Amino acid sequence: MHVNSKPAPSTRFVPSPNAARFTMGNASTKVRKLKFGDCHFHPTNYAQQGTPPEQLLPTMARLGIKYTVLSPIPTNVLVQCGSCPEHGWAPAEGRPVETTNYYIAQTSVRNSFFVSRDDYEKFIHDEAPLYYNTGVDSSTAHAFNQLSTDNKVFFDPMVTGLVLGDARSAEELLRKLSEHPSVFTGVGEITVFKEWVQRKVEDRLQANLTDRVNALKLLVKTCGTIGMPMVIHCDVNPMPHERAPADIDLPGFLEDMKAFLKDPQCRGTTIIWAHAAGLGKYSRITNGHLERVAALLRDPELSHLHIDISWDTVARQLMMDADEKAIDPVKVEAFRVFLETFQDRILFGSDSLSPNTDAAWASTAAQYQPIFKSLTKEARNKVKLGNYERLLVGARAKVRAYEKHCLRYAMVLVKMRSDSALPPLVKEALKEAVEAGTAHGLTCVALELDPSLPPQPKVAGRPPLIEAAELEKVAWQILPGDGRDQSQIYLGLLKDRIKPARL
Repeated sequence: MHVNSKPAPSTRFVPSPNAARFTMGNASTKVRKLKFGDCHFHPTNYAQQGTPPEQLLPTMARLGIKYTVLSPIPTNVLVQCGSCPEHGWAPAEGRPVETTNYYIAQTSVRNSFFVSRDDYEKFIHDEAPLYYNTGVDSSTAHAFNQLSTDNKVFFDPMVTGLVLGDARSAEELLRKLSEHPSVFTGVGEITVFKEWVQRKVEDRLQANLTDRVNALKLLVKTCGTIGMPMVIHCDVNPMPHERAPADIDLPGFLEDMKAFLKDPQCRGTTIIWAHAAGLGKYSRITNGHLERVAALLRDPELSHLHIDISWDTVARQLMMDADEKAIDPVKVEAFRVFLETFQDRILFGSDSLSPNTDAAWASTAAQYQPIFKSLTKEARNKVKLGNYERLLVGARAKVRAYEKHCLRYAMVLVKMRSDSALPPLVKEALKEAVEAGTAHGLTCVALELDPSLPPQPKVAGRPPLIEAAELEKVAWQILPGDGRDQSQIYLGLLKDRIKPARL
């Protein structure tokens, strides 16, 4: 019961009469000579087991990986207490017990293209659920900060430990930047919809593209303000057993995803839609997929959208027949033309999960090697490395500048108690002062990133800037006396701590 994955005929994506027949690659020395930026890599699995960045460097050198993101898996497999062994599990005493470290425990199900509705519901019920682990980013920051300055340049740590259903996830992102300065480059991979994962995490903790989307939009907007690119996993289709036969080629989530991407809050953020725009283990490629993705990339309202081609299962779907038994030259040629056409919008990613061998990390690159060879040099270099350097390495300076000039202001209100007893007039004055300080900081960011910009003109009557440290003293005051209206006292404190703006 596999979906027919041959693309529909298209005037743009048709093979040439002499389309080459490719064979699948392997982790050979030829792959190791290639130079990659890996925009989609997970150093840890669903039990937070993995390899420290320092130990990844030799493997990266052997495989020709110049840069990689560090995107920890933010959802842990919950080993339920009722399943703990009665004796022998004492990790503090050096006696751990092996437990599952993947969200699909049964290998036969993990490697299949299809699972029936009954089996799916049974496995969801019987297997361990998942829960958000928001501490993964602190672990990433700690590991990154163990690196020498020279070695840090090869990594781009990504924030993943965010509860997307929480309206304060944007504030939590700012907290993580504040607590771990000069570490993070972007956000993601974050998951909006992913087959089993969606069902194994409590609904209230998740975002979606319809009735639980506002917090996610705010998070995306925040990333755009900071300059952080975002990698999003959103299957383009639900599970196969949830699709009617008549709709087998109609992607279930495409229109909602398009509306989300076009929302004004999202359009200022570099967004990378993972897995060739939503393909996956069960979100199999359908007729016309590349044509639909091409239409997105041509849309002028989606100029901020990019696509990664990560995951070896995605590579097979893009290049092989429906049963993944042989290379399909029609699909290969269509994919080659797609990569050439949109060479500025496509990024390579491995989606390797806590690899324990060179071959495991090289698997996706090996499968794409024949098609990489068929591309022009310019397109090949952009997809493999150049777009990573432009979007991710290029984002580092933006994020550092935001941290330097704006973050301290934003954190004044993030840290201020929601039940603060400060008088309303003082709260409003604080908000206005923070907004002014942040706006001033964003101007400084723009000037730092592009010194050729004209300085901000001085405007008569503009209120002077209040330094963030001075605002904190007011925001976190303990009220004296009996709590009567102290507006004038605290407004006076603000006035007394005014300092002139400096550009």
